[in-house]
Amino acid sequence: WGMSADELGPQFAAIEDALNIGPVGADIMGTNGEVMDKGRRELGYSGGPIRRNARGCHGSGVCAFGCPLDAKLGMHVTYLPLAAKAGARIITGCRVDSIIVENGRAVGVRGSTLDPETGAMQRDGRFEVSAPHVVLAAGAIYTPVLLQRQRLANSSRQVGRNLRIHPGCGVLGVFDHDLHAWKGVMQSYYVDEKLRDGILVEATYPPPGVGYSAGGVGGKGSDLKDFLARYPQTAAAGLIISDTGTGRVRATPGGGLLITYDMHADDVRKTLEGIRLTSEIYLAAGAEEVHTLLPGMPAVRKREDLSWITDGKWGAADLKLSAYHPMGTCRMGNDSRSSVVDEHGRVHDVPGLLIMDASVLPGSTYVNPQITIMALAARSAQHLASELS
Repeated sequence: WGMSADELGPQFAAIEDALNIGPVGADIMGTNGEVMDKGRRELGYSGGPIRRNARGCHGSGVCAFGCPLDAKLGMHVTYLPLAAKAGARIITGCRVDSIIVENGRAVGVRGSTLDPETGAMQRDGRFEVSAPHVVLAAGAIYTPVLLQRQRLANSSRQVGRNLRIHPGCGVLGVFDHDLHAWKGVMQSYYVDEKLRDGILVEATYPPPGVGYSAGGVGGKGSDLKDFLARYPQTAAAGLIISDTGTGRVRATPGGGLLITYDMHADDVRKTLEGIRLTSEIYLAAGAEEVHTLLPGMPAVRKREDLSWITDGKWGAADLKLSAYHPMGTCRMGNDSRSSVVDEHGRVHDVPGLLIMDASVLPGSTYVNPQITIMALAARSAQHLASELS
């Protein structure tokens, strides 16, 4: 059982065409990407401009807040207009509360409309949609929660389990000249030299208030003041790892949820190796000092100091972690005893119910799973369409 690259190839090609996916151009790369390019070339490491979904990008660097030009080709400017053109009715400002099941089969959904200002359920704001098939795509967090609240689709006891993420950390390089690295594409360049080990480094300069480019440094008083004075000279990179550990998502009483995740020792090791790799790249690019964001560790100024990073004394609690790309909580498989959906996204336990989101991924990907998720959804949608016709 499994899917080959050849089998998913047509889906990948169609999605990349629809989203205009291509490498970041030199004109909008910015110095943050250029620094990483220089460092990895000095070391002979593999890498290149990140491929992403954009058209007409000016490199304004505010991707984290939503593109002011709609140059970032999200679903609101690509697939949703295509769906509307094909006759889909799109209901915004609402929340599905339950799946309607009759005689064991999914036949629709019930939900409520929300106040656009407060997010609270509106009075008389209930709705119901009937359908011969229901496709659930609430993501790896809310898809299992919705199923758990109704005690649906869980004969395997796998709903909400097997949560996989991409744990991430930031590393900063400080140079002897101004970079103004916030100018240009926010996430511009990658180094995949250790991708087979599950480590990917990306030149990523997040806005200072929400990321590690400034907010992750820590410190106080004159030390922090001195660092921020060199902010224009600072480059920022993020690394993610393909994790070994797993977590769990649980619905809780009162409409809440609980997410738990244990960082596996192998993942701590990989993260530290990624921090060392990123530091090495910055030193090769000419950085005067590298900030690893590890507690109590001084700035790295020469390659001989890199051994401090991987000397074994750091644990998960020492890492300034962030988490990306949750997946796996309703995993795909042919055996209904150990999986929630089959290879076409059909829920084993509930006829008429399908899942098409990141929760069906059976393991952790090595890179951003966006195109993989979309390809699996397209494959499942095509299979459903063929059945309906």
